[in-house]
Amino acid sequence: FSYQCREGEEITAVLAKDLLDDDTGGTPQLVSGGVGEQHVSIRITSEIHHGFHFQFIVYGKRTTGRHSLTLGTPTSEDVVLYKEQSHKGRRYLGTVSHTFLYQCQMGEEITAVLVEDLLDDDTGGYPQLVSGGVGEHQVSIKITSQQG
Repeated sequence: FSYQCREGEEITAVLAKDLLDDDTGGTPQLVSGGVGEQHVSIRITSEIHHGFHFQFIVYGKRTTGRHSLTLGTPTSEDVVLYKEQSHKGRRYLGTVSHTFLYQCQMGEEITAVLVEDLLDDDTGGYPQLVSGGVGEHQVSIKITSQQG
């Protein structure tokens, strides 16, 4: 498996998940690149007389013009508990802010929080952890725009 980032991206985590649950799926080995790089190459070696079935997930961040926030590292066993997309216009000579709050349901725990700035021209807002987060049962993130 090989992956090459697009310009302005950097790898923050790589997950190679064995989808066979009988421990015969093979062994992943990093060949080159990885976290902090713009490419990754992984070799899978199967068990003798067996094939393999892997899922590869490459996480990353944009390195130009974005103000994103990542807390924790999502794994293949994690599920999306909450997802929201918001857009607020600018305020002349002022800022605009919005606070996102998620409270876990029974049996849930936050393992990662990803706040992605969808504007890549350095005009997006700045996310900030207000309370809770990884290992907690709630998280509050405030995003404040740049001064308009």
